[in-house]
Amino acid sequence: MSSARGAGRKGKRSMPPRSRPVVHLELHTGDVPGASAFYSELCGWRPEWIHAGGGSYLALDMGRRQGGGIVELGRYLLPAATSGIAA
Repeated sequence: MSSARGAGRKGKRSMPPRSRPVVHLELHTGDVPGASAFYSELCGWRPEWIHAGGGSYLALDMGRRQGGGIVELGRYLLPAATSGIAA
């Protein structure tokens, strides 16, 4: 076994884990205005209300490669079915 950095069993080099960047982030919360103010201040994200036929959605401009939004918890998904980060 080699003692070289990154070496695995039988002298084979182990591969670093692949990067899987976040491209869209949904925040589910019971306090949309509070979460919007918090993350805007903390991360510099710019919120924008988008109005559609079925309701509205608070989209977040998070930079060149990311997008996201804030959804009122329970509005579209039941709490047990949410897969985003609860704020």
